[in-house]
Amino acid sequence: MEEEAVIWKSDTDSMASVLIGRAMSTLLTCRPRKLDEAISRLDSPSKRGSIVSLEDSLWFLHRYIKEAADKEERLDEILVPMIEHTGLDLEKFESKYNAKKEDSGKGK
Repeated sequence: MEEEAVIWKSDTDSMASVLIGRAMSTLLTCRPRKLDEAISRLDSPSKRGSIVSLEDSLWFLHRYIKEAADKEERLDEILVPMIEHTGLDLEKFESKYNAKKEDSGKGK
């Protein structure tokens, strides 16, 4: 009897993977108060077509996970693309943040 693959490998070039990564990056880099406000408005989806704002990102992620749960998809099929793309975006964010921090420290 063959064992099932432990972790699913995502297609890192797929549009869904990229969108999920962007959504997660937006959510992970936002201020807690802004995230609380966005969660409170989750019942009414944004009218915009692209994932730009915190609310859009949260709504997209909520819908994506709900659809996956309804289809009884494996959790790693949701998490792996998130982790792959979020890590890349967070590295860029962190390097920009550190550069700004260093620049502001020079002016003192």
